[in-house]
Amino acid sequence: MNSSLRSLMTAGCLAAAVLTAGCGVTDKKLGDIEARIKALQDKGVPDTVLADVQVNLFQVKTAKQKGSLAYVKKEIKGTFDGIVKAEGWYAEQIAKVRPEVQQIRAEIATKRQGLSGLPLKMADSLLALVDDLIAKDWMFQARVKIGLLDEITDSLVVLEKRAGELRPKVVGTWYGERQPSEEGMKAVEKGRFSFKPDGKLEMTEELKGQTTKYLKEDWKFNSWGTWDLMGDTIFLFITREQCERQVFQHKKNSKWEVKQQPTYDTTVVGGTKDRLMTWQYLTDIYKKTK
Repeated sequence: MNSSLRSLMTAGCLAAAVLTAGCGVTDKKLGDIEARIKALQDKGVPDTVLADVQVNLFQVKTAKQKGSLAYVKKEIKGTFDGIVKAEGWYAEQIAKVRPEVQQIRAEIATKRQGLSGLPLKMADSLLALVDDLIAKDWMFQARVKIGLLDEITDSLVVLEKRAGELRPKVVGTWYGERQPSEEGMKAVEKGRFSFKPDGKLEMTEELKGQTTKYLKEDWKFNSWGTWDLMGDTIFLFITREQCERQVFQHKKNSKWEVKQQPTYDTTVVGGTKDRLMTWQYLTDIYKKTK
């Protein structure tokens, strides 16, 4: 092999090596920058702060793939400077945000001491979400969430006060009747709710009569569970349901067809029978008997 050919081959190998290395800009280095950008995005750094470095990185990667080494060499410093600048912005901002979050967190902890029952459960579940963000050091997201939680906690304090006023009024047994039927039909629905001082609940509901031109109903259900208050809303958590009867008659071709459904006594799971009613609804439909 003559020296000219050997020199040409050597130059070609060097050129290939340079193209592969991209003037020292390896895929790993670019990948590291991408990872640093992703880390800042996860922490909530706005797109406006990252826009320049993202555009610059894209241009460098494109130029590297095309073998435009002069452009890569010229622009790579800007890419590194851009990520360092974004990380500096984050460090500066987080130094302000972190103490704000910690202060509001402490204020919420003080407020929650006055909560109980459902308001306390709601506050704690929301606070757990914020604490998870804090644990991940996602302070921008935590600042937004904890600001909302602070407002919600103030509302929960008001609801707690209202619930405290109504709780002794709700305790007792309530009975009522109403006519849930079309005009001209005769049906009576009866309900009895027993709200125990310890939070236990017993209730019986039954209906008998013609509710529409084509339907007659005759059913009775007994239920057990617990109750609680949030503001003026009463929550009924049903854990057991017993059906004493459920008979339905459907009118077809001027004749009534009777369909008797089976009775049962079952444990209720998953909150499928949970309900709620307002204090206004309770007092409008039912009267306290004891």
